[in-house]
Amino acid sequence: MFFATTKHGNNPFYRMLTGTRTHTTQFHSEAFVELMNVYNDQFLSPIYVGWARGFLDDERAKLTAALEDQPWANLVSIDHPVTQIRKYAAELREPKNALWYD
Repeated sequence: MFFATTKHGNNPFYRMLTGTRTHTTQFHSEAFVELMNVYNDQFLSPIYVGWARGFLDDERAKLTAALEDQPWANLVSIDHPVTQIRKYAAELREPKNALWYD
């Protein structure tokens, strides 16, 4: 799961997970870095990635590696999906973030 509040309604995350010819899922590191370089100023909230350990661990490692040495890496939080949903829900309830709804 990849989710965040953005300034506009477009979903920037739609190309990050792709299928292979053998019908497996892979994380597309280059697409992620590109979208972050293009959209990093469009995120109003942190970027929450809900990715449980034990599910496509090699692909999760690619995500972690893609964050290394990136100036926007501090915008991305990776944790279990339930934890991330709770964090994001708490952000949405914060009065300081009421402008996100405008």
